[in-house]
Amino acid sequence: MAKRDEIANKAGVDVFAVQAIMTFCLGERIFAHDEKAARQQRVRFAENITSMTPTQRETRDHIYDIAVEKDGWWNFDLEALAEECSAEPSTVMARVRKMFNDGILDWVKATTSKPLQVIRRPEEVPKESFDRLAVKAAQAEADLQQVLQYCEIPDDEKHDFLESYLNRQ
Repeated sequence: MAKRDEIANKAGVDVFAVQAIMTFCLGERIFAHDEKAARQQRVRFAENITSMTPTQRETRDHIYDIAVEKDGWWNFDLEALAEECSAEPSTVMARVRKMFNDGILDWVKATTSKPLQVIRRPEEVPKESFDRLAVKAAQAEADLQQVLQYCEIPDDEKHDFLESYLNRQ
């Protein structure tokens, strides 16, 4: 799952632009947070494991049973692993943390954010939604021009400028 900064870097845009686009798409129901999606843990086992306890070996085997391997990383849902281990999720999390601390595995903890799912295609969004977005962009540009104008006026005229600006209808 790509994060905002990763998307921004890949697209060559500012992270705030990505956030604005995501906000628009969420508002227009182009996509929504997938409330049911599993939070994926990722682990990669060390190549030279010198020793493991029986519980650690059992946990590793259960990870192999339920996880999906991609590029050497094993992706799994903590709840599914807990069920497979017949243990509470907090117990299994403690086991994984201990294996990480013991150097048995590398671990990328699950993100707290929920993945997005596509609800409808952008071409299904009414034209009026994009028109509203264009009006907002034009207003933001006008506001920016006002700020730039304010920066250029002499200090003794700033009060009058602000008063005029704040009293506009």
